[in-house]
Amino acid sequence: MYSGCYTGGARRDHIGPTPACGCAPTSRPYQTFGLLAAQVFQLAALTVSDAPPATVARDIAASEYALRQLAQLQVDRPRLTRIVAMMAQADQQLKTTPADPWLVLQAVLVKIATS
Repeated sequence: MYSGCYTGGARRDHIGPTPACGCAPTSRPYQTFGLLAAQVFQLAALTVSDAPPATVARDIAASEYALRQLAQLQVDRPRLTRIVAMMAQADQQLKTTPADPWLVLQAVLVKIATS
């Protein structure tokens, strides 16, 4: 995962859960998961709706541009159901287990990519 900080006034990019700059990375995996969950929600709204992305965007107060990009994925309902179930399982793991949140996030992304 890429993330950035502004240690010493200059932006520094780093990868993974242990940044060399000393920033506290504890909340970033949860923020990243939240972003991913929001995108899955938007994809679900597009998939179950017969409306064009602009209408769905207005209905769920999302970015029309983002929904047009998601619409290109053309995910069918059975796959969407599996993706939502994987995300729910990852969410449960993040909330109830001591597992490294970055590993949970990486695992759900691999599962989604290979499903």
